[in-house]
Amino acid sequence: MDFTEDIDPQNEDQLRVKREVRRFITDPRHIDYECSEENKERLLDYLEAHDLPLTAASLHVAYEVLKEEGTLEVALPQEPVAAPEPTPAPVPTISVTPVAPARARTFAMFRNGQPISGDARKW
Repeated sequence: MDFTEDIDPQNEDQLRVKREVRRFITDPRHIDYECSEENKERLLDYLEAHDLPLTAASLHVAYEVLKEEGTLEVALPQEPVAAPEPTPAPVPTISVTPVAPARARTFAMFRNGQPISGDARKW
């Protein structure tokens, strides 16, 4: 349950209380706080019994004390969900195609675009 269900948006004091409650609820230290009517009443009773103002800091004190006493309902820690084992990507197979050996070519000489015959070693 929200502490600030019925507030008048024109009332500064009620808006301040709403901000403080929001700060308390969104504080990561209170991740296991259960928003219930019973918890709301226990926290407010603690603040009243110890003459504390309704601020995020005093709600935190009440939360810690009541949690330690075991009188505050808290969310049970959940077991972490194991991530599924990733399936390995298939290893690509490389197929090698045999290449025919290159045939020996004869050397050809050209001059001015015309083939010339003869022994290349002479030149």
